[in-house]
Amino acid sequence: MARKLPRRFMGRNLGGRGGDFARHLNIKALHYLIALAECLNFSRAADRCAVTQPTLSIQVRKLEEYLGVTLFERNRARVVLTDEGEKVLRLARIVVAAADEILLIRRTHLRDNCAHYAKLTQSQIAVTTALIEEINYRSQTEWLDSI
Repeated sequence: MARKLPRRFMGRNLGGRGGDFARHLNIKALHYLIALAECLNFSRAADRCAVTQPTLSIQVRKLEEYLGVTLFERNRARVVLTDEGEKVLRLARIVVAAADEILLIRRTHLRDNCAHYAKLTQSQIAVTTALIEEINYRSQTEWLDSI
């Protein structure tokens, strides 16, 4: 059975430049969790994620501290996913897959919009550029006038 982390770690500031880990829990941390669960080796998981081993280790530890559970049992010889780790891993895979879908929608939208802009004529581009410059100029002068 996995040990629970001390209550003092739950939901608290866990240090580092980012402050409260809850505000900075991101998809990347979940990618690290998934890679480590699949590799069961910190160095190989770090290579897969293109980060250093200490970076991956620290982020996994911060995730464990934030959640208040041990996700992996570690010793010098091996890394094993705990029961709680299995549950979190299952949910992390769902979250990462959903995030990938959202990014795909965004990329598709950007690609379609870029294709639309690629069809603009030189005169349309010149007019658009002039309008953007005028908007920027007016917003700057209005800001300066308000000071």
